[in-house]
Amino acid sequence: MQIKERTKKQIQERADSMSDFLKIEYLEECLKTPITFDIKKFVQDMLIEIYLQRKMYSQAAKYAVSNSEISVRYIDKIENYLKAAKLYVKAGMLNDADICYRKSLACGNIEQKKQVEGEIIRYYWEQAENFEKQDKRVHAVRIYEKLRQLVKDENQKSEIKQKLIKLYERMGKIKEAVDLKRSE
Repeated sequence: MQIKERTKKQIQERADSMSDFLKIEYLEECLKTPITFDIKKFVQDMLIEIYLQRKMYSQAAKYAVSNSEISVRYIDKIENYLKAAKLYVKAGMLNDADICYRKSLACGNIEQKKQVEGEIIRYYWEQAENFEKQDKRVHAVRIYEKLRQLVKDENQKSEIKQKLIKLYERMGKIKEAVDLKRSE
């Protein structure tokens, strides 16, 4: 595919005339051409939106990470790394989410770090409950186990522990449930 477009408007107009998968191919080809960072961010944002519509969260996260790496302002870096972390959690890729979470912490000052920690904990909690509602117990357990490491409040830790015990029992992992009960 030959790429002649160099401005946001030209890229947008050409992409609008395509189906989603052709649009993905076209936009990825645009990224391979020499373009400015501003246009590169624009193209990556378009790709993120398409991948989100298609529920391809890991691909969307990849472009969010790329956006944060080319961002100049630290607040943009934090937002994009946090967005990538959330997308990786949705995709069930907790190790990648953790890497993005740590990178977002590294970009912020003390106040921003507290805000990022609170936001990621809320998101993990939200996503674990969503997985529970969808009866995706394995994903919920993995997130609750991760949350147990992140949360500092004892009340929240005990609540997570109770949820884990219940999930382990529902999954037939009696040994893990008993071990967790004993650790009280």
